[in-house]
Amino acid sequence: MAPKTVVTMGTSGYIGKATLAALGSPDFADKFVVKAGVRDVSKGLGDLAPNTALVAADYSKRESMKAAFTGADVVILIAPGVENRTQLLISALEVAKEVGVPFVILFSVPTVQSAYGRFGSDFLPIEQRAKDLGLPHVACRIPIFTDNQWGNKDSIVGQGCIYCPQKPDAGFVTITTADVGLAFATIANDGVEKHVGKAYFLCCPKYTYNDLTKAFSDALGKPVNYVQVPYEVASQQMQGSGYPGWIADGTCELMKGIDAEVPDLVTYSDDFETIVGRKATSIQEWVKACAPGFKA
Repeated sequence: MAPKTVVTMGTSGYIGKATLAALGSPDFADKFVVKAGVRDVSKGLGDLAPNTALVAADYSKRESMKAAFTGADVVILIAPGVENRTQLLISALEVAKEVGVPFVILFSVPTVQSAYGRFGSDFLPIEQRAKDLGLPHVACRIPIFTDNQWGNKDSIVGQGCIYCPQKPDAGFVTITTADVGLAFATIANDGVEKHVGKAYFLCCPKYTYNDLTKAFSDALGKPVNYVQVPYEVASQQMQGSGYPGWIADGTCELMKGIDAEVPDLVTYSDDFETIVGRKATSIQEWVKACAPGFKA
């Protein structure tokens, strides 16, 4: 069987790079020809797998998307980290419909189910537009990234502490970027018939910050403590680290939802296991694998 042509959008972010890694991995390298959409091809994107090439495709330029999407078997739309992403993703869906893309894998968030908060409100009209267009697609709802814990590296290394506003005993779910990439590649390989019209919630087993600090303490061989801080302080710290205000505030909003036990944020789903054939990486597994990076 000839390899499928897959176009990725939102390629330069964490999820985009993880998706390229999965599409170019030994399990999938002979199954795909990958066109990695970027705004400026001349800037490159680091080392790429042999089955992957950069292509000019900008969410804000419909003609560039038309050229990139034409002839694709699958288009993977990953949300860009910009404030007008609702409009940009809707535009991409409309282009995909116009050129007849057979199957779209759409990045979304779990809070569309309740339209909770800023992020839920951003993605609800995106999912609705895909349905209204009659576009063959699957929505993959992605919670907070497990990998965000790298943002706590300095305080773990220097102080043996994690600072966060969330309640330490509040259960919640996350997902590693690598697992998201693997799920996207698996869905693309399976094809439209198996996944079209579905909405998946991709997440790892539920845990708390108490579980997280124990995992770090066990893996690092030293106490790692949890320090709960006010939400206003957390937002300011995130913005001081380079996060735009709307992302910092939106992230704090998610954590407040976890404290309030909003079902979209705290309920485990086995969708990842159904797609991939194994459970998503647990927080204990992730911490153990990444522990060397938290010792430097």
